[in-house]
This record gives sequence, structure tokens and C-alpha cells, in this order.
Amino acid sequence: SELADAALATGNAVKRRDLFFAGSIDGNSSVRALVPAQLAALKAAGVDVDWAEQPVPRAEFYQRCAEAWLVLSPAGLGWDCYRHIEAALCGSVPLVSAPSIDRYKPFVIGDHCIAYAPDENRLVETVIAALEDKKRLAAMAAKARDHATAHLTELAMCQALLAEFAPSGFGSA
Repeated sequence: SELADAALATGNAVKRRDLFFAGSIDGNSSVRALVPAQLAALKAAGVDVDWAEQPVPRAEFYQRCAEAWLVLSPAGLGWDCYRHIEAALCGSVPLVSAPSIDRYKPFVIGDHCIAYAPDENRLVETVIAALEDKKRLAAMAAKARDHATAHLTELAMCQALLAEFAPSGFGSA
């Protein structure tokens, strides 16, 4: 799809920041309500945080994702959002709040993404530990990108649906 192609095009960017976040906070979820304080705590701990406090054009969003080692993608109005996939397609590691739902072809925590439990108040420790091993993050980002491309783009999901529900040919009599 056009979105996947645009995100993939940024994936070889030089990493300039530790963490990037862009997303709505107000009127969203209790997990998102924690984000401003979490980002302040990360900055205070020396993490290089890029926070887009206002909406940014899609191309800029993808570029900023690609330039960060981690992209914070906490649950909002739903848990499994496209931001997880966009971060992976941009060559970054999604930093997700721990999922509480069954997921389709999920990113595997520790292989494709880093997860944190919002109620444990350990985000700073989780991020600092992840940033200590940039080789591991680069490998995770590559695995996440491969997984997203194979299973989570619009094209991949459409192909999976057709294979599942029309295995003998769509529209055969």
C-alpha cells in the first residue's frame, strides 16, 4: 500500500534520537494520560526524547520514527494500533504498553518490540535497558519490519484473508 511504501522508504535513516512519540493524549486512554509525565521522566534520566506535541505531516512522522531507536506506542482508544506497524516499517522498535487483548499475528515482545506495564512505573528502566544494546535494537527493528511486511500491511492482511476464506478460488461456482 501507499502508506507501507512510504514508511518502508524511511527505514534506513540514521538514528538521531533515542525515542520518538507522536499521538493524542487528551480524551484518550488512562495509559495515554501517563505519557507526558513518562516523557518528562525519560528526559530527566538522560534519554533523548523527540515528542511531537502537535500533529505532523505523515512524511515527517515517518522520518522522525525512522530516526529514533524506539517509538513509544501506548494503548489509546484501542491497543493494537497502526502506529506499532508504522514504527516497525520505518525501521524502529515499537515500545508498546503491555497488551491485554488477543492479537492478530502479534509482534513478539522481546523479538519485535519492547513492552512495559504502565501500572508498574518502570518505563524509564525499561527504555534505558533497551538503549544499552543498540545492536539488539537494530536486530529487533529488522525482525519487526520483516514481520510487519509479511503479516501486517494492508496487502498482507488482504492476502491472508483471501487465502483463509477463498482457498479454492474466489467466486467459483
